[in-house]
Amino acid sequence: MRRFRMIWAGCFVAVAAVFLAVNVVQRLSGQDGGPVISVPKEILTVSIEDGEEALLQDVTAQDGRDGDVTSSVLVESISKFYGGVRQVTYAAFDSDGNVTKATREIQYSDYTEPRFTLSHSLRYQTGEDIDLEELVQATDCLDGDVTSKVKVSTDSSLSTRTAGVYQVTFSVTNSAGDTATLETELVVYDPDYNDADVNLSTYLIYCQAGDDEPDYRSYVQSVVAGSVRYTFSEGATSATGSDGSILRRTALQVRGSVDMDTAGVYQVYLTYRGEDYQGTTLLLVVVE
Repeated sequence: MRRFRMIWAGCFVAVAAVFLAVNVVQRLSGQDGGPVISVPKEILTVSIEDGEEALLQDVTAQDGRDGDVTSSVLVESISKFYGGVRQVTYAAFDSDGNVTKATREIQYSDYTEPRFTLSHSLRYQTGEDIDLEELVQATDCLDGDVTSKVKVSTDSSLSTRTAGVYQVTFSVTNSAGDTATLETELVVYDPDYNDADVNLSTYLIYCQAGDDEPDYRSYVQSVVAGSVRYTFSEGATSATGSDGSILRRTALQVRGSVDMDTAGVYQVYLTYRGEDYQGTTLLLVVVE
């Protein structure tokens, strides 16, 4: 009886060993649980314009029963940003309906965070209506127009009834979880002269650190002084007013200090001074 038990125990151990070996082989060969996806370890660099084909670069899949199933691999999802990279999750399928997944980190060669535009100067007369939600827009290189996602916060004391300088913050987050924030100042002033309107083609520009300082006067689109309107054509150095007078761009005064070597948000004031009218507008310069 003892010998029989020993033989039975030996058979059990042998069977268990064979089962374990077969299970390991199946796992390694992809026969148990689906295909085996091979993904390079290095971070993949792609353009924001690239499609799924670029994301699948050098990704393959083998199945123990079906063989090469690379054609079944697809991009299941892309994570939000973390540490400047995103994680792509791949999925592969075999003929039995088994699904396996693998991940890889990617980075973009041409990504820029969401950017803001302003349709009005952040400079207002006392008593003038302010609607910051209406004057700010935002675009993103991944999502396109993200204006609807912009959030605006201001000093609780902001009021056009009182002249002063108030803090304002614009922020927006894209689908990849990247948040762009613009912190600046809004100016409310009491006019003590006949006010002229200085209108710009844009009230917010982005520059790269180290670039030459732009010609801020080139952004002036028109000046309205009472009944006289000066409209500048693109690239023109002067404009003829509705009364026949001429206004040269160089006559517009520029005030503000921008450090083109240091990232930050800077304010540039452009002023028109005539005999009977004068006016100032505010251009924001973001150095990245």
